[in-house]
Amino acid sequence: LLHEGKHIDEVDVEAVKLCLTEAENVASIPINLHFYRPNADTMIDASAIASKEGLQSCFFLLGSCLMKQRILDVTEASSGEFFAKDTTSMGWCWIDVPEAVGPVVVYAFHHNGIEVARRVAGEA
Repeated sequence: LLHEGKHIDEVDVEAVKLCLTEAENVASIPINLHFYRPNADTMIDASAIASKEGLQSCFFLLGSCLMKQRILDVTEASSGEFFAKDTTSMGWCWIDVPEAVGPVVVYAFHHNGIEVARRVAGEA
């Protein structure tokens, strides 16, 4: 898809996800989150199953913040799935935000190799 010079808006995002999960130069970085719960005055581990209750609004807010930030130009493909639009310098970048529980996972592909993909994923 990159060799054809296509932009994320011009391709089927399901095809991009499939390519990312099967390509060689793909780095995936899970990011464990903790959300502050004011009613308990504590931080809750978002990846713990026991924490599931009441975290949907936190993940929704996180997704909204991803769309509003201006550092990384992203588009929301479906609920909780975000793709980087700057494929010229970054390659493909897919950010998976769970709906209720679990880590955020960043998948990045870069044609210059796995080390560059890891750097891109870490910066996303």
